[in-house]
Amino acid sequence: MDKDRMYNFVKLYMMTYPRQMKAFDPYGKGHVTVLQFRRCLDMIGVSSLRLMYYPEAELSVLLLMYTDKESPERIKWKQFEDEINTGT
Repeated sequence: MDKDRMYNFVKLYMMTYPRQMKAFDPYGKGHVTVLQFRRCLDMIGVSSLRLMYYPEAELSVLLLMYTDKESPERIKWKQFEDEINTGT
């Protein structure tokens, strides 16, 4: 999986990405549902069908990397954003 390629692409869209995620996380808890996370990535063009091609298998791995262990139906979008910003 080319996580760096995804991070670089999302960095280009950081003006809209956090705003979209925050719309799904009005209480600022730092997590959203899997469907909401996918929807936000799709809105900025990251998917197996959009501007930045990202294979479904790799997207599934990415989702697993950011799954909240205490609440597996949620994705830790804030951690994802922080890692993009720090380049880790």
